[in-house]
Amino acid sequence: FQLLNDDQLFVLANQNRRLQRIEESNENEYIDQYYIELCSRYGKFLNIKLDVVEVHGWNEYFSLQIPTLLLAVALISTMCSMFLNDHHVGMDVILSISKYGNKSLIVSKLISILIVTTALTLLFTLSPIIVFLMSSGLSSVNSPIQIIQTFQYCQYDISIGQYLLFYLILRIVFFSTF
Repeated sequence: FQLLNDDQLFVLANQNRRLQRIEESNENEYIDQYYIELCSRYGKFLNIKLDVVEVHGWNEYFSLQIPTLLLAVALISTMCSMFLNDHHVGMDVILSISKYGNKSLIVSKLISILIVTTALTLLFTLSPIIVFLMSSGLSSVNSPIQIIQTFQYCQYDISIGQYLLFYLILRIVFFSTF
């Protein structure tokens, strides 16, 4: 199983020939710049060969949208009660004059939001992995990300596990600032 099939290699070879002609003629049109950028990004993958590995579960996992929506709803319903109820019931006046009411209360609420967001994000992100692992099994996390159909043209040399870790961190950061 190659990263690029024969048709794609033929296209890249033609693009390399065109790239040489462009460099010789010094044309700087947009499409020419596009070909130059395409060749520079994907040319390094021409000689890479991937092992034949059957992918189980990762295509389905990375195409799921429902856990993200459920996570957003859970975080909105949980986090709104942390700040809005104080003002609604009239506690904000009492809390602002108490010893630990102003800045320390806000800092402690923000820390608790970060902890709850991290826990809920891990729960909603890792629970589908557990379901796929129990139902159909998952292929190795050490396999290159390019064996997943969605990421077959990924230009970075990372494994599924590395991408999953980056995906988790990015979701925690996003939902913490959400």
